Amino acid sequence: MTSSPQHPGRIVKYWTESEVEKLLEEVRDGTPLKQIAQAHGRTESSVTEKLKKTAIKYIEDGKTTDEIIKLTSLTKKQIDDTKMKYVANLQAKALYQQNKIAALQKSA
Repeated sequence: MTSSPQHPGRIVKYWTESEVEKLLEEVRDGTPLKQIAQAHGRTESSVTEKLKKTAIKYIEDGKTTDEIIKLTSLTKKQIDDTKMKYVANLQAKALYQQNKIAALQKSA
């Protein structure tokens, strides 16, 4: 655990690989989100955000929305919203890189 630079005083607890595997198993077994959060010592929103980040990995691996729903129990809307935010983030990073390159070329 470590302190969050974005939220001083808040403790950040990183997810271990085995904890994520356990989370996905609990989700597939139909364990209620509140119970999962309590078992992992996390908030429900933290659990949901981890599921969304896991969904991004599945998207990158080429899994379909239906497969991701089965693996994470996220709704189609949650997955679609996550995809849109992910694409917007990638586009913002690409634009930043393009501007950085343009500035370097200008100064050369």
